[in-house]
Amino acid sequence: MFDFDGVLEQGILVWSVWRSRSCNTLSWNSHINNIAKSCHLRICSLYKIQCFIPYKYKLILGHALVLSLVSYMSTLWSSTTNNNLLVMEKIIRCLARFISGKRKYDSVAPVICNDLKWLFPKELSQYNMMCIMFKL
Repeated sequence: MFDFDGVLEQGILVWSVWRSRSCNTLSWNSHINNIAKSCHLRICSLYKIQCFIPYKYKLILGHALVLSLVSYMSTLWSSTTNNNLLVMEKIIRCLARFISGKRKYDSVAPVICNDLKWLFPKELSQYNMMCIMFKL
């Protein structure tokens, strides 16, 4: 018979030991910068064919090529700095501008929240953390 409580307690103990030893030096800078470079490259390549793609397919391409990278490991971003979260927010805003056809200095926050129903990085991290906690 499998003991779930023992495994859960052991996992929490390992996590707390790892966190106490490594979180003082833990930095998400390189991880987030690599994701940002990859996402910007993908969005820039999509801009070249923007006028030929209907809204529906822009949304599908945005989800598949960019948002999948943004949401990867977003649960752990709660421990990162606001500057790193700002980098990820800029990616989401850039993608929203591509999908909605807005220009560089047009406001896209209402488009992100109301039309696309996306979350900004901080809220996305909190949402994913709550989903994990609910599953436990």
